[in-house]
Amino acid sequence: MQAFLNNYIYGFMQIVSPTGRKYFTFFRNVVRSLWGSDMRHPRDSCAVDNQMMIRKAFRQHGKYCEQNCPPGKLLVYDVRQGWAPLCKFLGKEIPDKPFPHENVAGNVVDQMMAIHPALIRMQRETAAITLLMSLGLVFGSYKFYNSNRSTLCNDCRVHEVSELEGDFGNNERR
Repeated sequence: MQAFLNNYIYGFMQIVSPTGRKYFTFFRNVVRSLWGSDMRHPRDSCAVDNQMMIRKAFRQHGKYCEQNCPPGKLLVYDVRQGWAPLCKFLGKEIPDKPFPHENVAGNVVDQMMAIHPALIRMQRETAAITLLMSLGLVFGSYKFYNSNRSTLCNDCRVHEVSELEGDFGNNERR
């Protein structure tokens, strides 16, 4: 969860992408219903409570599974154990390739953003909307600059004409 909160592109997509707003609202409501808070601000004082609640819920679920699962149908497994206990439990051969180590250094967010269709769509929407907003800003700045410039130029012309008329009027009287 923390990896998602620390990814600035993921956070920006929540604001800019219409699909992102729907997607994140749904998942925020799911998290709220499960743990009582949306955990959007990990530096808040309630973040410690949220982590404690999540750990408590995780442990309760584990105990529930251990108590209610039929014998021989539950594998209590630590990924550091590698292939051997997992393959033995599943009745499969141990593969020749090394055990995968996903999410090393919290890169699961980057991997998901590269392959998940909804996140790819949100990235495209975010890029398109950001481009349109940038073009609108540039066009608006251009129009604002030109409107002020023409106003300034017209003011200068009015002053120049009035000064010239004043000079001609003074010359005629002499």
